[in-house]
Amino acid sequence: MNIAEVAKRAGVSRATVSRVLSGYPHVSAAVRDRVLQVIQQAQYSPSPIAQGLARGKIRSVGMIVPDIRNPFYAELARGAGDAAAQSQYSTLIGNTDESLPREMSLVHSMLAHAVAGLILVSADPDAMFGKMSGEPDGVPTVFAVRDPENALADMVTFDNLRGASLATEYLVRLGHRRIAFLGGLASSPACRRRQAGFERAIARAGSDILFSAQYEGDLTYEAGYAFGRDVPANHITAVFAANDLMALGVIDGVTRRGWRVPADLSVVGFDDSVVSAMPGIRLTTIRQPAYEMGVAAMERIIAKNTTNASLPPLRLCYPPELVQRSTADRLE
Repeated sequence: MNIAEVAKRAGVSRATVSRVLSGYPHVSAAVRDRVLQVIQQAQYSPSPIAQGLARGKIRSVGMIVPDIRNPFYAELARGAGDAAAQSQYSTLIGNTDESLPREMSLVHSMLAHAVAGLILVSADPDAMFGKMSGEPDGVPTVFAVRDPENALADMVTFDNLRGASLATEYLVRLGHRRIAFLGGLASSPACRRRQAGFERAIARAGSDILFSAQYEGDLTYEAGYAFGRDVPANHITAVFAANDLMALGVIDGVTRRGWRVPADLSVVGFDDSVVSAMPGIRLTTIRQPAYEMGVAAMERIIAKNTTNASLPPLRLCYPPELVQRSTADRLE
């Protein structure tokens, strides 16, 4: 049975049935009872999407990430999805491949489907925040992982500056004096802060550092592999990569050249994605709590949908943790 048949049996319009299903107050008790009786007798189960559209939004939250292949974002989405399920919400996932136009298109598409909120890991959060001018159409929006700078927006983020400093300081303590940084995207404030953290730690080390260099990456395995394949022998003794995917690429690139990790090159990543702890990898890295960040972002969306009070902007910043495994060692 569909909504048209319910309306016919109850002797009302389809619009009236929709109003009853959506809890619209201005329906007489007699009409409401008649519609509900038909629904009960027919065991009619209305579409959740139809109910949501009748109310103006559905119990789904749009989540947009830059690279669905990255295990870090899979864990972030898992956290958001688990938190959503606890409150009978669902998630819609979109992937941008670091394209801002594609991100804008996904935002418009999700808003057209009346989502209850948006969680954005933006390709360019500063530009995105400017284009959105706050929360579009009053839809709760959280910037996760990558936060726009100096913006009054809900943000669930991470202390990237301190995390990068921790990684670099660790390599210095291990005795490394020739250290490279394989960076991320210039459009990402998070990547810029990781670069700044590297630079700060190198500056603090002072004359202990014989050589340091920064190389441009794009947060993909392929960028790390190209670096590992091409870096000159005896050029550096350690590399800090701006994420785990690039760190794994570096390891594969140098291993294929006959180098040993960490005997010939120490490698430190950033994220502590699920693959980092696997046997045979055991990547030393900076832990960024992806699952917890996903949970927090979703809980914020749900809170803004279930309270009538005006909530101040959320600025939740998680602290870093150095996870010592097998890919970085003391320089002999």
